[in-house]
Amino acid sequence: MGDPTTEVSFPTMVENGSGSPVRVWTFLLIGGESFRLALPGNPLLDHTGGTTLWKLVGTRELAESAGQLMTLTGVTVRVFTEEQTPEQARIRQQQVGQS
Repeated sequence: MGDPTTEVSFPTMVENGSGSPVRVWTFLLIGGESFRLALPGNPLLDHTGGTTLWKLVGTRELAESAGQLMTLTGVTVRVFTEEQTPEQARIRQQQVGQS
């Protein structure tokens, strides 16, 4: 029987015309089938069916699309980003004397 790993690639990451900012996204993948995902400008994701942490640089739309694609393999996906809440921004500005 052949290799059970599925490899999915996207040709390029297109700049989003809606002005959606590019961010760093952290994916926590648990279970599901083994698969690989290659996106330009990002590290290769090689999920073996266990627990995997992976970083993606891209827009919210790209992160959501990648997450939806991953769920097709039966994996549980949790996604986080390093966005500041308004409260965190206020505290940071106070700490650097910008309030």
